[in-house]
Amino acid sequence: MYKFYSKILLNTIKNRHLLNSTRNFCTRFSKSHEWVKMLKKGNIATIGISSFSSGFIGKFNKIKLPTVNSHCKINEKIGIVGSPNSIKEVYAPISGKCIEINNELLKEPNLIVESPERRGWLVKIEVDNHEDFESLMTREEYQNFLNNGVDGVSKTIGEKIDSGTPGTIVLG
Repeated sequence: MYKFYSKILLNTIKNRHLLNSTRNFCTRFSKSHEWVKMLKKGNIATIGISSFSSGFIGKFNKIKLPTVNSHCKINEKIGIVGSPNSIKEVYAPISGKCIEINNELLKEPNLIVESPERRGWLVKIEVDNHEDFESLMTREEYQNFLNNGVDGVSKTIGEKIDSGTPGTIVLG
């Protein structure tokens, strides 16, 4: 019995860096449904679109991202993602220099839907101002924003929420 627990303890100690690494990240959200993930100590931010937003678009086939080394300004359009029926403009939730784009999306654009906050990221930016990041919504604030504002969002996009089935969107 002690051998079993000692193995668990050893594995926990070996993988402690994995536990700590998840605590070192902080994710924030914009009102235009982009997310920003950033190390608590650092100036590189990863940006993508929220699962809420990607769910409205469906199957992706169009992606346009900024070029590497271009400068992105807060609240300015930095790209487009879309399907045959819908397009979402992507806005920079923070300002900075684009240092990397997710080339994997060019081969598998549906990663934006399948793994929006992991493999479906869009760009990495070297942040100009950390206050931009701090001004974004926390995950809890974003959830409250969605709960309180989903009718306004759905009307803006021209869609209605079907009250019969949770999560169902009716176009038109």
